[in-house]
Parts: sequence; structure tokens; C-alpha cells
Amino acid sequence: MHDLIAEQLEAGVTRGELGQEAEVKLRTQMLWDAYLSNFPQAIFHGWSLDALQARARDQIRILLAGARRG
Repeated sequence: MHDLIAEQLEAGVTRGELGQEAEVKLRTQMLWDAYLSNFPQAIFHGWSLDALQARARDQIRILLAGARRG
């Protein structure tokens, strides 16, 4: 999964969607950490799939905001 995230970020850089200075390695780790951070909500707090997807979308949006090309 970690490699898949990195590949997709690199593809975004290649396509010009993300800047060359996107810090792919760091953003990959941060996205992976965000993914893992949602497990407690699913397991212990009974969040719905919709709630988990909304949280993941927000996390991704925030983590990629600084890497997007203007």
C-alpha cells in the first residue's frame, strides 16, 4: 500500500498535477499515517463507511494542498 501511494504521487508529479518539490517520500508517509489513524474510529467508535470516507477525503485534501500546482 505504501508503494502504491508513492507511485500515485510520482504519477501526479509526472502529469504536472503536483509540483516537482512535492516531497513524495514524506507525503507518502504522512498519507499512510493518516490511513492508519482511521482504524480506531472504525473499530472502536463504529464510524460508518461514509464518515470514514469523508475523513479520508479531508485528510488527503489537506496533505496534498501544498503540493498542488497552481
